[in-house]
Formats: sequence, structure tokens, C-alpha cells
Amino acid sequence: MESIGLRGYAACLGEIFQPSSTEPDGTSSASAKASTFAKATADRSARLESDFAKATDFAKDFGELSRTATSDRRSGGLYLTNDLHALLLRAARETLTNAGVAPKDVDLLIHFSALPESQMVRPGSSALLDRFTYISSWLKEQLGLTKARVAGVQQQGCSAFFGALDFAAAKLQSDRTIENVLCIGGDAFPRGHERTVFHNRISDAGAACLLSRRNLKLRLLGLEQITKAYFWDTAKTENELLSCYFPTAQRVVEKLFSRLGVHPDSVDAVLPSGIRRDTWPILTRLWGIPVERCVQIEFEFGHTIQADSLLVLQAAADRLKPGMRVLLFGFGFGATWSAALGEIE
Repeated sequence: MESIGLRGYAACLGEIFQPSSTEPDGTSSASAKASTFAKATADRSARLESDFAKATDFAKDFGELSRTATSDRRSGGLYLTNDLHALLLRAARETLTNAGVAPKDVDLLIHFSALPESQMVRPGSSALLDRFTYISSWLKEQLGLTKARVAGVQQQGCSAFFGALDFAAAKLQSDRTIENVLCIGGDAFPRGHERTVFHNRISDAGAACLLSRRNLKLRLLGLEQITKAYFWDTAKTENELLSCYFPTAQRVVEKLFSRLGVHPDSVDAVLPSGIRRDTWPILTRLWGIPVERCVQIEFEFGHTIQADSLLVLQAAADRLKPGMRVLLFGFGFGATWSAALGEIE
């Protein structure tokens, strides 16, 4: 099969640094969260097939994470922005530059995001026609992508980045008239908004990557996603979602490895997202990958919704050598679990 992958990429954190000590604390009490996890109601859990029963094996693990939720505020802090659009443009321009691709040679632009307001140029306007000010068309004009078509992935929460990769790779495989696909995405919370979601601190960031068939930096070997629609209403299914998180993370990676005929030991590096660091030893254990292969970067930025994977890939570039196989994992409300396997070129 022809090689398809990332020819260039870039990710940009928000320009405003907020030290961890000033972050509003939105986490629930430790004992309450551990208790609700352990006592997820039976009537709802019955709809989760085998996952709920399987999840009891991880109750102790997650209970411990819940009890330490407020202590995971080490060095780093949060990065906020007053201008998400500027971050998107910066990430896109850096991507085109390091990919060596001119704007006029981009055939398809895919915008990805989680928050509804990220899809519009004027999300705060009450004017009816301003609801149709789509960010993808605005980005196309601002970047001078004269021949690019536009599309979007906005229904996968923090997994939208993986959805965009999947969409872009499929187009490159099926349509020979397409040479370069530029994926641009990101989300930002309003200033003063609660910044702790499911025990994760949220930063603002923009990210972009260009997928092509030639001159690749990271060749995509495969991508897998699992969507469990029962969790569409996150607020009402939080307990069950917590119980399913680890077993479904295990399942999506197992499905990916099985389809590709890959053994876990052949994975040279796991590129973690900004989701709590103390969950990654659990995840790598479930995947059968030695925990020391989980790449840790020097600074912490929390979780950026869309840019985590590219921020870590960018920061760890000097440590990732040609031929190394890298695993990327993500989860998004909705709920979608995602995994991608790539090889450094």
C-alpha cells in the first residue's frame, strides 16, 4: 500500500501563561469521586455490555487517581489565548513552511474542533447569517489556499484530530487528484471559564498538519476509533464513562494492533496526550507496552483538546529516530476513543 502520512506539522499554545497555583479548582472532593466511580448504577451499567464488569479491575487504579486529583499541578501551568484564530493561522503557516508546500498546492482543508463556537468566525454574534461564518472558509481565504476544498470534523470531542487524520488519509487513498491535505484545528475556553474537566487541566492551543504521499516525517500505518453513542450525554453518564475509559482504551489499541498484525513490543514510543500523567502507566500496562517507552516532555501544558499529540511530537522530535514506531492515543466526549500507529521517516 502506498505511504501516506504527515509531511509537516506544528502546534502553538496560547500566548498567556497562567501558573498552576492560580488555576480555579473545579475538581470534586476525592472521596466523593472515588465513591461515585465505584458505585456506578446497575441499571445504566447493564447497557455497557461487558465493559462495566471489566472495569471493576480498574476501580482501585481510578480511585487512587481520584484521591490525588488535586495534586497533579506540577511545574508548567496553563496557556490561555485571547485569539484562537491567530493560533490557527500561525500553526497552519508553520506547517506549510516546514512541509515545503505552497498554499496554492493545498487541495483540501479539513478543520477539526470540539466546541461548537470553534466552528464559526463570529460565535458570539446574535445575527442569523453570522451563524454561517464558517472557520474553514475563513482559513482558506486568510491562508491563500486558492484551490482547496473545505470540510470539517466536529463531532468527536478531543478525538477530532484523529478523525481529521482518518478523513485526510482516506481522501489521499481514494482520490489521485488530491496531493496535499491541510488539517487545522483547536479550541479555546472563554476567559474566566472553569479549566478543570474530568480531573484534567485545559489549555488553549492551535494545531495543524499536512498529509501527503511524499517527503513524509511520520508515515501513518493505521488508525482505529471506537464510538460509544450511549455516552452522548456526558453529564448524565459520567459514572459509567469513567468505568469504561480504561477497558475501551485497551480495546481500541488491541483492535488497531490486530488489524495491522503488530505486536505491542514492536512499538518504540508512546506519545501521551496532556491527559493526567498518572493514567499513562495504567494505559501502557493494558496495551502491553513497557511504561518507559512513554515519552515525557520537559514542560507540562495540561490538556489542549486538539493539539496534545502534535505538541508532544513536536517537543520530542529530536528523540524520535527514523524507523521508530510511535503510538498516539486520544479520547473525546461523545464518546470516541482513538489510536494511531505511525513510523518516523
